[in-house]
Amino acid sequence: EAVGLFHRGRLREALASFNKILSVVADDPIVNVYVGDIQHALDNFEKAREAYERALKADPLNIEARLGLAEIGLATAKPEETLAQIAEIRRLTSGVELEPTIKTRLWALLSGVGALLLSEPNVQKMRVQVIAQGRELIEMGNLETARWLFESLIGRLPDDAEAYYWLAQVLVAQRDLGGAREQLRRSVSLAPEEMHYLLALANIDRQLNRLDEAEAEYQSVF
Repeated sequence: EAVGLFHRGRLREALASFNKILSVVADDPIVNVYVGDIQHALDNFEKAREAYERALKADPLNIEARLGLAEIGLATAKPEETLAQIAEIRRLTSGVELEPTIKTRLWALLSGVGALLLSEPNVQKMRVQVIAQGRELIEMGNLETARWLFESLIGRLPDDAEAYYWLAQVLVAQRDLGGAREQLRRSVSLAPEEMHYLLALANIDRQLNRLDEAEAEYQSVF
């Protein structure tokens, strides 16, 4: 009954039904996740957090509870909480194909954290975390969001050579070698001492049959 009420959007009635269940089995992880989801939907963030934490206490491997806590962290502008839960989810699911719904929620969390970090006045201080979120998105196959994140970082920090490098990696994955080459040229121009930027550029030039340029770049690297 409680689940049916939840799926029909009758959240307060569902909450009352789930609370009746919890009065008998207070540590049921599935029920606590439902309660957390309802409290989150009602913007009762602290009560939602408490419910998810009860679920995790009973079942530390509960991915839904960790996703809920991550989403609460994002909703309350606490990116460190979100990042901690994302890291734990990635650890627990290492080597496992994620369900589409979980993957979609993780994508939303990563892009949300990135946007939150980019909104900080001192974005230079947050750039390492932003780049880490972009790399996670690449690894998970969400190239469009990763591209948006790196382009946004470049908009805030136009002299960040590493941001251009990772944007180039996104473009390579999207098979835009010409675009990737332009980004890598900027990386090399901004940080000529970083040989892995030049090596990446040489590899792209070789694939584009710019063989004279590639040879010169390889010679500079080696």
